[in-house]
Amino acid sequence: MKGYKNSTKTVYETEESANYARGGMAKVGKVMGEFKRGKLHSGSKKGPEVTSRKQAIAIGLSEARKAGAKVPAKMRNGGKVGC
Repeated sequence: MKGYKNSTKTVYETEESANYARGGMAKVGKVMGEFKRGKLHSGSKKGPEVTSRKQAIAIGLSEARKAGAKVPAKMRNGGKVGC
């Protein structure tokens, strides 16, 4: 695993995160922070609270796509990308 030093901690890039642009990674990171604090809701703030890690990542990627960040296409057809 390749890593780089970011202030006081070493950040490791995984194979999946290497495909995301910095803006996409930042958006997913922000959403995951909300998820960990229990503040992430599906839909709007009135919607149910998200309890699944996979759903939280999907929401982050969706928001990144809407913002125009470079992230992989949505999974379709049983896990094949962009089909």
